[in-house]
Amino acid sequence: MPHSVEMYFDFVTDGVIRDAWQRMAPLSYSVLNSGTQPHLKLALYDNLEAPAMVKALEKFAKSTAPLEVVLPGIGIFPSDRSIVFLAPAMTERLLQFHSQILQRFGHCQPWEYCLPSRWVPHCVLARELPPAGLPKIFDACRAIPLPLSGRLEKIALVEFEPVKEICVFELEGG
Repeated sequence: MPHSVEMYFDFVTDGVIRDAWQRMAPLSYSVLNSGTQPHLKLALYDNLEAPAMVKALEKFAKSTAPLEVVLPGIGIFPSDRSIVFLAPAMTERLLQFHSQILQRFGHCQPWEYCLPSRWVPHCVLARELPPAGLPKIFDACRAIPLPLSGRLEKIALVEFEPVKEICVFELEGG
């Protein structure tokens, strides 16, 4: 089973994103009922030793402080089944989070689009969206209070499909 390493938002930011999911649910594949939480994905792996990753993520969380994040815009990965997302402002610290995870698991090969030169951090709002549905989704996006400021406060290891949280750790570092 594939696994992802994800960062979860603070309570308020999570609620704003879930409200957006609720508004968009009738318009696309419902992320709201997918079993996932609002998140930024740091990496995806096909072959991962989950027990080793759990230990490493726990250690990472104990030594890492929460990350302030600003989500100023909406983006799209266009296709016959597009993904619409909140796009965070890229900061040095966000890049460091990403590279630290990849370095800690250098023996595991992440999916190609998670490599540093290809990674586009994003928080999915709607997925599997046909082209005709884009105008209604973008209309629903106007209700999101942008720029949305929040914090990434937790790190998780998630198995998918179906979505199953393996572990979640609060970022505790100072």
